[in-house]
Formats: sequence, C-alpha cells, structure tokens
Amino acid sequence: MEGAAAASGVGIVGSVATKQPGPGENAAQLKKACSEFEAIFLSQLTRAMRKTVPESGLLDSGLAGDIYRDMLDVEIAAQMARRGGVGIGETLYKQLVERTGID
Repeated sequence: MEGAAAASGVGIVGSVATKQPGPGENAAQLKKACSEFEAIFLSQLTRAMRKTVPESGLLDSGLAGDIYRDMLDVEIAAQMARRGGVGIGETLYKQLVERTGID
C-alpha cells in the first residue's frame, strides 16, 4: 500500500491522504504564501497607523464601527499585496527560493 501511495505522489498524514505538489506547484504555493504574509503584515501596519489618527465621527465608534474598520484594513492590505505591496512578499519569495532551491 505504501509503495503505491508513494508512486502516485500521494502521502498519508494521520488518516488523511494528501497529494504531493507537482513541479511548479511548490513555487506557486510559496508565492501565494509570501503574498498572504505581506497582506497580514500590511493589515497590521494599517491597523497601527489608524490608531494614530483621531476619530472624525464619520464612522460609527461602537462595536460595528470597529468591526467595519478592521474589515476595511484587511481588504486594503489584501489589495495592496495583490498589486505588489511594498515589496516584502517578493523579497521574501526570492530569498526562500534561493535558500530552498524551489523553481
């Protein structure tokens, strides 16, 4: 059983079968992970920046307003990362490719 799973590129983790990434899939997964990392970083950055700006009263200052602002920060950060962000994701990707040899 193990030989057939290994030959087909399927691994067993616990009781769940997992498919091993094919050629090029590792690079795509790594690029996506680096972009998501940059989005998380930018989200934290925009959240910290927003705390330095005084409230204008335009948005509700209750729980709903806080949730909306958090969702807005996350979406702004995701859009920034998709458009190249500040370069953290690309730099991280290049360094990881260099270290791991993923192509």
